[in-house]
Amino acid sequence: APLAAPLVAPAPKAPVRSATALEAYGSADFWLLWFVCFAVCGSGTVVMNNLTQIAKAAGIATRGATVLVALLSISNCLCRVAAGYASDRTAERGVPRSALLAAVSVAMAGAHLLGLPASKGSVYVLSVLSGGAYGAVATVHPLVAADRFGVGHLGAIYASITTANGLGSYLGSNVLAARLYDAVNAPGHQVCESSARGTSCDCVGSRCFSDTFLVCAALNGAAALCCVVLARREARRRTAGREEAGARVEAAAPSRAPYYPPVAPPSGDAVDFARLASDDESDAEGGPGDGGLDDDATDDASEA
Repeated sequence: APLAAPLVAPAPKAPVRSATALEAYGSADFWLLWFVCFAVCGSGTVVMNNLTQIAKAAGIATRGATVLVALLSISNCLCRVAAGYASDRTAERGVPRSALLAAVSVAMAGAHLLGLPASKGSVYVLSVLSGGAYGAVATVHPLVAADRFGVGHLGAIYASITTANGLGSYLGSNVLAARLYDAVNAPGHQVCESSARGTSCDCVGSRCFSDTFLVCAALNGAAALCCVVLARREARRRTAGREEAGARVEAAAPSRAPYYPPVAPPSGDAVDFARLASDDESDAEGGPGDGGLDDDATDDASEA
């Protein structure tokens, strides 16, 4: 036999109302997402645009720098797919996607900290981690924006958020990294090479990009904190949405009289039904059931 439908349906998931671009601009969540994009994407671009100089500072030859670029590209591609799968699994378990975005920010911060020694091994780790984090944020970031603002005006909203990518890339590569690199690229910390185009001198040693890496790590640490704030705000919205949806379902349900189940009498006051049955039988044999006259009434009738 088919199972009966439940009397009260579970509370549905509250739909996300599509916000307009102007509404998004006035939300704190928009600017938190903007800063996360600025920090993570800007730091990733610093590594990608300066990977050859980073390799030379660690004593890696030009052919080794080509391998670093290949590793960064492969990690970027694979982590895009993996981050999308992980994002769906975490969302199914009720975990906000911004929590995964926080893990990506921590990974990017760790990549820059691991690059501080400027050894060959640390540069390879820097290349793989930064490329993977850059690819992961490119996948998860728009999903977080869709969860928060809906999909009705997602194109305009997310295009506005990605302006942080361009600004972070410019300030990180052309201003921060370039100026700090030139400040330490002095005689005594250079390796000069002569070619047909002239003589070029490159900085060598851990001090070439150490300040840049520290700034990028601090920015990504701040981005991770922003993601934690986003996750907490999203959890509160989900809780409020479930309570509101449950209240609507309960209000729409038809009212029913309360049902009180029968209560069995205590064992000490149990009724002896067998004794009552025997009393009924004795009354039927010698009582008013014999025509309605008792023995005294019969004697009086015979004397008369």
